[in-house]
Amino acid sequence: MGRYAGIHATQVNPALMANTKYRWHINLIGAWINANASNVTINPPYSGFKLARNRFADDYFRAEKKTVLQRSWFTQTMNGKDQFAGLSSMLYGPSFMMRIRDLKLGIITNINSNIRIDGMSQNLAHAVFNRMDTAAGALDFFNLKTQGNSDRIAAFSIAQNQWSSVGITAAYNIPLKWKRDLHVGATIKSVRGLGGQYIQSDEIQATRIGNQLYSLDQTQIGMAEYRSGGRGTGLDLGVAYTLRKKEHMQPGDYKYKHPDYMVHLGLSFMDIGSILYRDVNATTYTSEVPVQWNTAAALANYRSIPNVSDLQTIFTGLPGAETFSQNLRIGLPTRMVFTADYQLKRHWFVQGQWTQSMRSRYGNAMRQSSYLMLGPRYESDIFAVTLPVMLEYDYRSLRAAASVRIGPIYFGTNSLLSAVRSRNVRDLDYFIGISFGDIPGSWIDRLGKDQEEKEKIKRAAACDKL
Repeated sequence: MGRYAGIHATQVNPALMANTKYRWHINLIGAWINANASNVTINPPYSGFKLARNRFADDYFRAEKKTVLQRSWFTQTMNGKDQFAGLSSMLYGPSFMMRIRDLKLGIITNINSNIRIDGMSQNLAHAVFNRMDTAAGALDFFNLKTQGNSDRIAAFSIAQNQWSSVGITAAYNIPLKWKRDLHVGATIKSVRGLGGQYIQSDEIQATRIGNQLYSLDQTQIGMAEYRSGGRGTGLDLGVAYTLRKKEHMQPGDYKYKHPDYMVHLGLSFMDIGSILYRDVNATTYTSEVPVQWNTAAALANYRSIPNVSDLQTIFTGLPGAETFSQNLRIGLPTRMVFTADYQLKRHWFVQGQWTQSMRSRYGNAMRQSSYLMLGPRYESDIFAVTLPVMLEYDYRSLRAAASVRIGPIYFGTNSLLSAVRSRNVRDLDYFIGISFGDIPGSWIDRLGKDQEEKEKIKRAAACDKL
Protein backbone atom coordinates (compact mmCIF):
# COMPACT_ATOMS: atom_id res chain seq x y z
CA MET A 1 0.00 0.00 0.00
CA GLY A 2 2.99 2.34 0.44
CA ARG A 3 4.89 4.57 -1.96
CA TYR A 4 7.45 1.79 -2.42
CA ALA A 5 5.05 -1.11 -3.06
CA GLY A 6 5.84 -1.17 -6.77
CA ILE A 7 4.62 -4.27 -8.60
CA HIS A 8 3.34 -5.73 -5.29
CA ALA A 9 0.56 -3.10 -5.24
CA THR A 10 -1.22 -5.10 -7.96
CA GLN A 11 -2.07 -7.78 -5.36
CA VAL A 12 -4.39 -5.26 -3.66
CA ASN A 13 -5.34 -2.68 -6.31
CA PRO A 14 -3.68 -2.22 -9.73
CA ALA A 15 -4.35 1.53 -9.55
CA LEU A 16 -2.03 1.83 -6.52
CA MET A 17 0.89 1.05 -8.83
CA ALA A 18 0.52 4.58 -10.28
CA ASN A 19 1.39 6.05 -6.88
CA THR A 20 4.76 4.32 -6.48
CA LYS A 21 8.03 6.25 -6.62
CA TYR A 22 9.81 3.53 -8.58
CA ARG A 23 10.70 4.07 -12.21
CA TRP A 24 11.04 0.31 -12.46
CA HIS A 25 10.52 -2.51 -9.98
CA ILE A 26 11.27 -6.24 -10.28
CA ASN A 27 10.06 -9.05 -8.00
CA LEU A 28 12.42 -12.00 -8.36
CA ILE A 29 10.57 -14.47 -6.15
CA GLY A 30 8.16 -14.46 -3.22
CA ALA A 31 6.39 -17.13 -1.16
CA TRP A 32 3.47 -17.11 1.28
CA ILE A 33 1.81 -19.84 3.32
CA ASN A 34 -1.15 -19.83 5.73
CA ALA A 35 -2.64 -22.67 7.79
CA ASN A 36 -5.58 -22.10 10.16
CA ALA A 37 -8.25 -24.00 12.06
CA SER A 38 -10.87 -22.58 14.41
CA ASN A 39 -11.27 -25.69 16.57
CA VAL A 40 -7.67 -26.94 16.75
CA THR A 41 -4.71 -25.53 18.69
CA ILE A 42 -1.07 -26.62 18.70
CA ASN A 43 1.02 -26.54 21.89
CA PRO A 44 4.61 -27.56 21.09
CA PRO A 45 6.95 -27.92 24.08
CA TYR A 46 9.23 -25.09 22.93
CA SER A 47 9.03 -21.39 22.09
CA GLY A 48 9.57 -19.61 18.81
CA PHE A 49 12.84 -18.17 20.09
CA LYS A 50 14.23 -21.63 20.77
CA LEU A 51 13.07 -22.75 17.36
CA ALA A 52 14.99 -19.89 15.71
CA ARG A 53 18.11 -20.61 17.76
CA ASN A 54 17.86 -24.40 17.30
CA ARG A 55 17.77 -24.98 21.09
CA PHE A 56 15.56 -28.05 21.46
CA ALA A 57 15.66 -30.82 23.97
CA ASP A 58 17.17 -33.91 22.37
CA ASP A 59 13.91 -35.80 22.90
CA TYR A 60 12.32 -33.74 20.14
CA PHE A 61 14.87 -34.55 17.48
CA ARG A 62 15.01 -37.37 15.03
CA ALA A 63 18.28 -38.93 14.04
CA GLU A 64 18.44 -36.64 10.99
CA LYS A 65 17.95 -33.61 13.29
CA LYS A 66 14.40 -32.80 12.23
CA THR A 67 11.76 -31.84 14.77
CA VAL A 68 9.09 -34.33 15.70
CA LEU A 69 5.50 -33.17 15.24
CA GLN A 70 3.45 -35.21 17.66
CA ARG A 71 -0.31 -35.65 17.53
CA SER A 72 -0.45 -35.18 21.30
CA TRP A 73 0.40 -31.49 20.76
CA PHE A 74 -2.94 -30.97 18.96
CA THR A 75 -6.04 -30.25 21.04
CA GLN A 76 -9.63 -29.35 20.18
CA THR A 77 -11.63 -26.35 21.33
CA MET A 78 -15.32 -27.25 21.16
CA ASN A 79 -17.41 -24.07 21.43
CA GLY A 80 -20.70 -25.21 19.90
CA LYS A 81 -20.18 -23.10 16.75
CA ASP A 82 -19.66 -24.04 13.12
CA GLN A 83 -15.98 -24.53 12.36
CA PHE A 84 -13.65 -23.36 9.60
CA ALA A 85 -10.14 -24.32 8.49
CA GLY A 86 -7.85 -23.63 5.58
CA LEU A 87 -4.45 -24.16 4.00
CA SER A 88 -3.28 -21.63 1.40
CA SER A 89 -0.02 -20.87 -0.35
CA MET A 90 1.22 -18.66 -3.16
CA LEU A 91 4.47 -18.58 -5.11
CA TYR A 92 4.86 -15.03 -6.44
CA GLY A 93 6.89 -15.53 -9.60
CA PRO A 94 9.08 -13.15 -11.62
CA SER A 95 7.15 -9.91 -12.13
CA PHE A 96 8.17 -6.41 -13.19
CA MET A 97 6.88 -2.86 -13.62
CA MET A 98 8.20 0.16 -15.53
CA ARG A 99 7.14 3.79 -15.87
CA ILE A 100 6.44 5.60 -19.13
CA ARG A 101 5.59 9.19 -18.12
CA ASP A 102 2.26 8.98 -16.28
CA LEU A 103 1.73 5.34 -17.30
CA LYS A 104 2.93 2.26 -15.37
CA LEU A 105 3.08 -1.07 -17.21
CA GLY A 106 3.96 -4.49 -15.88
CA ILE A 107 3.71 -8.28 -16.01
CA ILE A 108 2.83 -10.46 -13.00
CA THR A 109 3.05 -14.25 -12.52
CA ASN A 110 2.02 -16.50 -9.65
CA ILE A 111 1.00 -20.03 -8.66
CA ASN A 112 -1.69 -20.58 -6.00
CA SER A 113 -3.04 -23.44 -3.90
CA ASN A 114 -6.01 -23.30 -1.55
CA ILE A 115 -7.92 -25.77 0.61
CA ARG A 116 -10.80 -24.45 2.71
CA ILE A 117 -13.46 -25.88 5.01
CA ASP A 118 -16.40 -23.59 5.78
CA GLY A 119 -19.43 -24.09 8.04
CA MET A 120 -18.57 -27.56 9.33
CA SER A 121 -20.74 -28.42 12.35
CA GLN A 122 -19.06 -29.22 15.66
CA ASN A 123 -20.04 -32.90 15.62
CA LEU A 124 -18.66 -33.46 12.13
CA ALA A 125 -15.49 -31.46 12.91
CA HIS A 126 -14.91 -33.69 15.95
CA ALA A 127 -15.36 -36.79 13.78
CA VAL A 128 -12.86 -35.52 11.19
CA PHE A 129 -10.33 -34.59 13.90
CA ASN A 130 -10.51 -38.19 15.16
CA ARG A 131 -10.12 -39.55 11.60
CA MET A 132 -13.62 -41.07 11.51
CA ASP A 133 -12.47 -43.72 13.98
CA THR A 134 -15.34 -44.74 16.28
CA ALA A 135 -12.85 -46.36 18.69
CA ALA A 136 -11.24 -42.93 19.15
CA GLY A 137 -14.60 -41.31 19.94
CA ALA A 138 -15.21 -39.82 16.51
CA LEU A 139 -19.00 -40.09 16.90
CA ASP A 140 -19.20 -38.97 20.52
CA PHE A 141 -20.68 -35.59 19.60
CA PHE A 142 -23.45 -37.16 17.53
CA ASN A 143 -26.73 -38.06 19.17
CA LEU A 144 -26.98 -41.31 17.21
CA LYS A 145 -25.97 -43.91 19.76
CA THR A 146 -29.29 -45.72 20.13
CA GLN A 147 -32.13 -46.55 17.81
CA GLY A 148 -34.48 -43.63 17.24
CA ASN A 149 -31.92 -40.94 18.01
CA SER A 150 -31.48 -38.28 15.33
CA ASP A 151 -28.99 -35.50 14.67
CA ARG A 152 -28.17 -32.92 12.01
CA ILE A 153 -25.08 -31.90 10.10
CA ALA A 154 -25.20 -28.20 9.18
CA ALA A 155 -24.57 -26.98 5.64
CA PHE A 156 -20.85 -27.01 4.85
CA SER A 157 -18.40 -26.77 1.96
CA ILE A 158 -14.97 -28.28 1.40
CA ALA A 159 -13.07 -27.03 -1.67
CA GLN A 160 -9.54 -27.54 -2.95
CA ASN A 161 -8.07 -25.67 -5.94
CA GLN A 162 -4.73 -25.03 -7.59
CA TRP A 163 -4.14 -22.51 -10.37
CA SER A 164 -1.49 -20.35 -12.02
CA SER A 165 -1.80 -17.01 -13.79
CA VAL A 166 0.15 -14.65 -16.04
CA GLY A 167 -1.15 -11.10 -16.28
CA ILE A 168 -0.51 -7.77 -17.96
CA THR A 169 -1.15 -4.80 -15.68
CA ALA A 170 -1.36 -1.06 -16.30
CA ALA A 171 -2.00 2.02 -14.16
CA TYR A 172 -2.45 5.62 -15.29
CA ASN A 173 -2.20 8.85 -13.34
CA ILE A 174 -4.65 11.68 -14.12
CA PRO A 175 -3.58 15.03 -12.57
CA LEU A 176 -6.38 17.15 -11.07
CA LYS A 177 -6.59 20.67 -9.65
CA TRP A 178 -4.75 21.57 -6.44
CA LYS A 179 -2.11 18.91 -7.21
CA ARG A 180 -4.51 16.08 -6.54
CA ASP A 181 -4.47 12.91 -8.60
CA LEU A 182 -6.84 10.26 -9.85
CA HIS A 183 -5.35 6.83 -10.58
CA VAL A 184 -6.97 4.09 -12.64
CA GLY A 185 -5.60 0.59 -13.12
CA ALA A 186 -6.44 -2.82 -14.55
CA THR A 187 -4.89 -6.27 -14.80
CA ILE A 188 -5.98 -8.93 -17.28
CA LYS A 189 -4.78 -12.44 -16.55
CA SER A 190 -4.62 -15.74 -18.37
CA VAL A 191 -5.44 -18.38 -15.76
CA ARG A 192 -4.69 -22.09 -15.97
CA GLY A 193 -6.49 -24.48 -13.64
CA LEU A 194 -4.24 -27.13 -12.08
CA GLY A 195 -7.01 -29.31 -10.68
CA GLY A 196 -9.11 -29.55 -7.55
CA GLN A 197 -12.20 -31.02 -5.90
CA TYR A 198 -15.17 -29.97 -3.83
CA ILE A 199 -17.93 -31.30 -1.56
CA GLN A 200 -21.06 -29.24 -0.91
CA SER A 201 -23.89 -30.18 1.40
CA ASP A 202 -27.10 -28.63 2.60
CA GLU A 203 -28.31 -29.55 6.06
CA ILE A 204 -28.35 -33.33 6.59
CA GLN A 205 -30.85 -34.88 9.00
CA ALA A 206 -29.95 -38.44 10.06
CA THR A 207 -31.90 -40.86 12.26
CA ARG A 208 -30.58 -44.18 13.53
CA ILE A 209 -32.95 -47.01 12.73
CA GLY A 210 -30.66 -49.96 13.42
CA ASN A 211 -27.07 -51.13 13.84
CA GLN A 212 -25.11 -48.96 11.36
CA LEU A 213 -28.38 -48.32 9.54
CA TYR A 214 -29.51 -44.69 9.20
CA SER A 215 -32.34 -42.76 7.61
CA LEU A 216 -31.37 -39.62 5.65
CA ASP A 217 -34.03 -36.94 5.22
CA GLN A 218 -34.14 -33.74 3.10
CA THR A 219 -30.51 -34.04 2.06
CA GLN A 220 -28.63 -32.53 -0.89
CA ILE A 221 -24.97 -33.29 -1.57
CA GLY A 222 -22.80 -32.36 -4.56
CA MET A 223 -19.23 -33.39 -5.24
CA ALA A 224 -16.73 -33.44 -8.09
CA GLU A 225 -13.03 -34.01 -8.73
CA TYR A 226 -11.30 -32.37 -11.69
CA ARG A 227 -7.81 -32.70 -13.12
CA SER A 228 -5.45 -30.10 -14.56
CA GLY A 229 -6.23 -28.53 -17.92
CA GLY A 230 -8.76 -25.88 -16.98
CA ARG A 231 -8.62 -22.52 -18.76
CA GLY A 232 -9.93 -19.13 -17.78
CA THR A 233 -9.48 -15.38 -17.68
CA GLY A 234 -9.22 -13.07 -14.69
CA LEU A 235 -9.63 -9.33 -14.38
CA ASP A 236 -8.63 -6.82 -11.68
CA LEU A 237 -10.10 -3.31 -11.78
CA GLY A 238 -9.12 -0.46 -9.47
CA VAL A 239 -9.33 3.26 -8.89
CA ALA A 240 -7.45 5.44 -6.39
CA TYR A 241 -7.44 9.08 -5.34
CA THR A 242 -4.59 11.13 -3.87
CA LEU A 243 -5.73 14.04 -1.71
CA ARG A 244 -3.36 16.88 -0.83
CA LYS A 245 -4.07 20.09 1.01
CA LYS A 246 -4.69 23.10 -1.20
CA GLU A 247 -1.56 25.17 -1.64
CA HIS A 248 -2.88 28.22 0.21
CA MET A 249 -3.67 25.97 3.20
CA GLN A 250 -0.26 24.31 3.35
CA PRO A 251 2.03 25.40 6.20
CA GLY A 252 5.60 26.46 5.47
CA ASP A 253 7.10 23.11 6.40
CA TYR A 254 4.44 21.11 4.56
CA LYS A 255 7.14 19.35 2.57
CA TYR A 256 8.40 17.69 5.73
CA LYS A 257 4.99 16.92 7.19
CA HIS A 258 3.10 15.83 4.08
CA PRO A 259 5.53 15.81 1.16
CA ASP A 260 3.60 13.21 -0.85
CA TYR A 261 -0.06 13.36 0.16
CA MET A 262 -2.43 13.76 3.05
CA VAL A 263 -4.79 10.84 2.30
CA HIS A 264 -4.59 8.16 -0.36
CA LEU A 265 -7.81 6.17 -1.01
CA GLY A 266 -8.39 3.13 -3.20
CA LEU A 267 -11.21 0.81 -4.29
CA SER A 268 -10.76 -2.33 -6.38
CA PHE A 269 -12.47 -5.54 -7.49
CA MET A 270 -9.97 -8.37 -7.72
CA ASP A 271 -10.00 -11.72 -9.54
CA ILE A 272 -13.19 -11.28 -11.53
CA GLY A 273 -13.58 -14.41 -13.66
CA SER A 274 -13.58 -18.21 -13.59
CA ILE A 275 -11.85 -21.37 -14.84
CA LEU A 276 -13.62 -23.82 -17.16
CA TYR A 277 -12.95 -27.55 -16.70
CA ARG A 278 -14.34 -29.86 -19.38
CA ASP A 279 -15.78 -33.37 -19.01
CA VAL A 280 -15.79 -33.44 -15.20
CA ASN A 281 -17.42 -36.40 -13.44
CA ALA A 282 -19.76 -34.96 -10.81
CA THR A 283 -22.03 -36.73 -8.33
CA THR A 284 -25.20 -35.29 -6.80
CA TYR A 285 -27.44 -36.85 -4.21
CA THR A 286 -30.93 -35.53 -3.41
CA SER A 287 -33.48 -37.10 -1.07
CA GLU A 288 -36.93 -35.54 -0.86
CA VAL A 289 -38.16 -38.42 1.28
CA PRO A 290 -36.25 -40.42 3.95
CA VAL A 291 -34.00 -43.17 2.55
CA GLN A 292 -32.08 -45.89 4.35
CA TRP A 293 -28.27 -45.92 4.35
CA ASN A 294 -26.22 -48.87 5.59
CA THR A 295 -22.84 -47.43 6.58
CA ALA A 296 -21.21 -50.74 7.58
CA ALA A 297 -19.85 -51.50 4.12
CA ALA A 298 -19.44 -47.88 3.04
CA LEU A 299 -17.28 -46.60 5.89
CA ALA A 300 -15.53 -49.71 7.18
CA ASN A 301 -12.25 -48.99 5.38
CA TYR A 302 -11.99 -45.23 6.03
CA ARG A 303 -10.04 -43.86 8.99
CA SER A 304 -8.97 -40.54 7.48
CA ILE A 305 -10.46 -37.83 5.27
CA PRO A 306 -11.08 -39.55 1.90
CA ASN A 307 -10.76 -38.08 -1.55
CA VAL A 308 -13.85 -36.98 -3.42
CA SER A 309 -13.53 -39.97 -5.74
CA ASP A 310 -13.77 -42.24 -2.68
CA LEU A 311 -16.81 -40.37 -1.39
CA GLN A 312 -18.48 -40.71 -4.77
CA THR A 313 -18.31 -44.50 -4.49
CA ILE A 314 -19.85 -44.30 -1.00
CA PHE A 315 -22.87 -42.26 -2.11
CA THR A 316 -23.38 -43.81 -5.54
CA GLY A 317 -25.43 -46.68 -4.13
CA LEU A 318 -27.98 -44.39 -2.47
CA PRO A 319 -31.38 -43.89 -4.08
CA GLY A 320 -31.38 -40.48 -5.75
CA ALA A 321 -27.61 -40.40 -6.35
CA GLU A 322 -26.53 -39.55 -9.88
CA THR A 323 -23.09 -39.39 -11.51
CA PHE A 324 -22.70 -37.56 -14.81
CA SER A 325 -20.13 -35.74 -16.97
CA GLN A 326 -20.34 -31.99 -17.39
CA ASN A 327 -18.39 -28.82 -18.12
CA LEU A 328 -17.71 -27.16 -14.78
CA ARG A 329 -16.87 -23.50 -14.05
CA ILE A 330 -14.93 -22.76 -10.87
CA GLY A 331 -15.00 -19.09 -9.92
CA LEU A 332 -11.84 -17.18 -9.05
CA PRO A 333 -11.62 -15.67 -5.51
CA THR A 334 -13.45 -12.45 -6.43
CA ARG A 335 -13.28 -9.81 -3.70
CA MET A 336 -13.75 -6.09 -3.08
CA VAL A 337 -10.84 -4.20 -1.52
CA PHE A 338 -10.97 -0.73 0.04
CA THR A 339 -7.71 0.91 1.14
CA ALA A 340 -6.91 4.13 2.99
CA ASP A 341 -3.47 5.54 3.80
CA TYR A 342 -2.96 8.68 5.90
CA GLN A 343 0.45 10.34 6.05
CA LEU A 344 1.32 11.71 9.48
CA LYS A 345 4.86 12.86 8.74
CA ARG A 346 7.34 12.36 5.99
CA HIS A 347 8.06 8.70 6.77
CA TRP A 348 5.13 7.88 9.08
CA PHE A 349 1.74 6.58 7.95
CA VAL A 350 -1.42 4.93 9.24
CA GLN A 351 -2.88 2.44 6.80
CA GLY A 352 -6.16 0.56 6.69
CA GLN A 353 -7.61 -2.12 4.45
CA TRP A 354 -11.00 -3.81 4.15
CA THR A 355 -11.23 -6.94 1.99
CA GLN A 356 -14.70 -8.43 1.49
CA SER A 357 -15.08 -11.72 -0.37
CA MET A 358 -17.70 -11.74 -3.13
CA ARG A 359 -17.91 -15.56 -3.13
CA SER A 360 -20.23 -17.70 -1.00
CA ARG A 361 -18.72 -19.63 1.89
CA TYR A 362 -20.78 -22.66 0.84
CA GLY A 363 -20.04 -22.59 -2.90
CA ASN A 364 -17.49 -24.54 -4.92
CA ALA A 365 -15.61 -21.41 -6.10
CA MET A 366 -12.16 -20.39 -4.94
CA ARG A 367 -12.46 -18.00 -2.03
CA GLN A 368 -10.33 -15.66 0.06
CA SER A 369 -11.74 -14.94 3.52
CA SER A 370 -12.77 -11.38 4.40
CA TYR A 371 -10.74 -9.27 6.83
CA LEU A 372 -10.11 -5.80 8.26
CA MET A 373 -6.65 -4.35 8.86
CA LEU A 374 -5.39 -1.17 10.56
CA GLY A 375 -1.87 -0.24 11.60
CA PRO A 376 1.06 2.19 11.61
CA ARG A 377 3.84 2.15 9.03
CA TYR A 378 7.32 3.65 8.76
CA GLU A 379 8.84 3.61 5.29
CA SER A 380 11.72 5.01 3.29
CA ASP A 381 13.33 3.89 0.06
CA ILE A 382 15.62 1.35 1.77
CA PHE A 383 13.68 0.38 4.91
CA ALA A 384 10.04 -0.11 5.95
CA VAL A 385 8.18 -1.72 8.84
CA THR A 386 4.44 -2.16 9.39
CA LEU A 387 2.71 -3.41 12.58
CA PRO A 388 -1.02 -3.76 11.85
CA VAL A 389 -3.83 -5.42 13.78
CA MET A 390 -6.13 -7.65 11.73
CA LEU A 391 -9.66 -8.97 12.16
CA GLU A 392 -9.20 -12.05 10.03
CA TYR A 393 -10.98 -15.18 8.78
CA ASP A 394 -14.31 -13.50 7.96
CA TYR A 395 -13.90 -11.10 10.91
CA ARG A 396 -13.87 -13.92 13.49
CA SER A 397 -10.26 -13.85 14.73
CA LEU A 398 -8.10 -10.98 16.03
CA ARG A 399 -4.45 -11.17 14.98
CA ALA A 400 -1.30 -9.04 15.26
CA ALA A 401 0.90 -8.82 12.17
CA ALA A 402 4.30 -7.49 11.10
CA SER A 403 5.94 -6.71 7.78
CA VAL A 404 9.56 -5.64 7.19
CA ARG A 405 11.46 -4.52 4.09
CA ILE A 406 15.25 -4.12 4.22
CA GLY A 407 16.70 -3.20 0.86
CA PRO A 408 15.66 -5.92 -1.60
CA ILE A 409 14.38 -8.39 1.04
CA TYR A 410 10.84 -8.35 2.45
CA PHE A 411 9.34 -10.74 5.00
CA GLY A 412 6.61 -10.89 7.61
CA THR A 413 3.78 -12.74 9.30
CA ASN A 414 0.06 -12.29 9.95
CA SER A 415 0.27 -14.36 13.13
CA LEU A 416 2.94 -12.47 15.06
CA LEU A 417 2.04 -13.67 18.57
CA SER A 418 1.97 -17.31 17.49
CA ALA A 419 5.40 -16.91 15.91
CA VAL A 420 6.84 -15.51 19.15
CA ARG A 421 5.03 -17.51 21.85
CA SER A 422 4.36 -20.84 20.10
CA ARG A 423 1.55 -21.56 22.58
CA ASN A 424 -2.12 -22.19 21.75
CA VAL A 425 -1.31 -21.70 18.08
CA ARG A 426 -4.43 -21.56 15.89
CA ASP A 427 -2.82 -20.43 12.65
CA LEU A 428 0.54 -20.04 10.93
CA ASP A 429 1.13 -17.29 8.38
CA TYR A 430 4.51 -16.31 6.87
CA PHE A 431 5.80 -14.64 3.71
CA ILE A 432 9.24 -13.78 2.30
CA GLY A 433 10.61 -12.52 -0.99
CA ILE A 434 13.22 -10.57 -2.93
CA SER A 435 12.58 -7.53 -5.16
CA PHE A 436 14.61 -4.67 -6.64
CA GLY A 437 13.54 -1.16 -7.60
CA ASP A 438 15.02 2.08 -8.85
CA ILE A 439 14.26 5.58 -7.51
CA PRO A 440 15.41 8.61 -9.56
CA GLY A 441 18.64 10.08 -8.17
CA SER A 442 21.08 8.86 -5.54
CA TRP A 443 19.69 8.47 -2.03
CA ILE A 444 22.84 10.20 -0.71
CA ASP A 445 22.12 13.22 -2.92
CA ARG A 446 18.50 13.29 -1.77
CA LEU A 447 19.59 13.13 1.87
CA GLY A 448 21.95 16.07 1.35
CA LYS A 449 19.27 18.17 -0.37
CA ASP A 450 16.79 17.43 2.39
CA GLN A 451 19.27 18.51 5.03
CA GLU A 452 19.95 21.71 3.09
CA GLU A 453 16.22 22.48 2.89
CA LYS A 454 15.82 21.93 6.62
CA GLU A 455 18.65 24.39 7.33
CA LYS A 456 16.95 27.00 5.13
CA ILE A 457 13.69 26.58 7.08
CA LYS A 458 15.55 26.98 10.39
CA ARG A 459 17.25 30.16 9.18
CA ALA A 460 13.93 31.56 7.92
CA ALA A 461 12.28 30.78 11.27
CA ALA A 462 15.15 32.51 13.12
CA CYS A 463 14.75 35.63 10.95
CA ASP A 464 10.98 35.71 11.61
CA LYS A 465 11.61 35.41 15.33
CA LEU A 466 14.18 38.25 15.24
